[in-house]
Amino acid sequence: MAHIFRNRLWLIIGVIATIALLTGIGFTAESLLSSNTVQHSAATSSNTKSVSGAPIPVSLGAISGSGQAVTSVNTPYTGNALYIKTSTLTITVSNPLTAYTQIGQWIARTDTRAVTTAVTIDNNDPKNVFVNVSFSVESTLYPQIVQYLQTFGANNGGRLLNDTEISQDVTQQYVDTQARLSSLQTELARLQELVAKAQSVADIITIDQEITNLETQLNQTESELNSLTNQVTMYTVQVNLVPLTSVISPPSNTHWSFMGSLQDAWNAFLAFGVLLVTGIIWVGVFAIYLVPVGFIFWLISRYIRKRNATASQQVS
Repeated sequence: MAHIFRNRLWLIIGVIATIALLTGIGFTAESLLSSNTVQHSAATSSNTKSVSGAPIPVSLGAISGSGQAVTSVNTPYTGNALYIKTSTLTITVSNPLTAYTQIGQWIARTDTRAVTTAVTIDNNDPKNVFVNVSFSVESTLYPQIVQYLQTFGANNGGRLLNDTEISQDVTQQYVDTQARLSSLQTELARLQELVAKAQSVADIITIDQEITNLETQLNQTESELNSLTNQVTMYTVQVNLVPLTSVISPPSNTHWSFMGSLQDAWNAFLAFGVLLVTGIIWVGVFAIYLVPVGFIFWLISRYIRKRNATASQQVS
């Protein structure tokens, strides 16, 4: 009986260890596949003011974020990688309106081509005014401007709450658009030569229609390339200015409360229930692996029992 108990004990231990191992592997796989994104939602209200800036004219010879000149549409681009970048910073300050004016003046002095593209002021509560402002700044001055904003809160009695950057490599997109534009220009030149040599009115009309369609495509592609060039030469900086009073936590109540304790116990009960159900789901999903593993353990246990029984008969 002792050896049977030991065999069953080892079987149970093996199954539990297998479940723990597979569950751990599952959690690890889930964590590797998942990705976290940081999002910030700015406060809004019905009493909102919006201001839009003028568009920014950017030539095809402007300077890109990597310091490499973006060449003209007729010259293949062979420079460094091109990026579109957007930086979002949330800063606590004592007076968001004053901070907004101060930041705007500093950026205007630092970058003469900078443009305020949008401003949202939430002054529904005069004591808690929120300001969200977006700037379009030169890519070469972008690091300096972001660094200034990162330290602005600490230098003005506040602090930096959030700082995120989205960077998109558009080098291949730029090269493809440039190549498509060059191809359209070549095809347009060929059609213009053909229409000059056409003999019949029907041929001229047909070629003119093709030229019209081609010019439409060429204008669209050129507009796309100009927009792309503007985005890689002028980066976006979004600043959310939050009043200090909105992030100061009220003093905690240290006195014991029956309802508070009951609420804490209920929250703990719910958390435990969620954890328990999650564990059951994991075990159920990984049962497809546990069935063959359990079958193998059962075969091993059966073999050991038969061997022990044979050994006992021989001894008798």
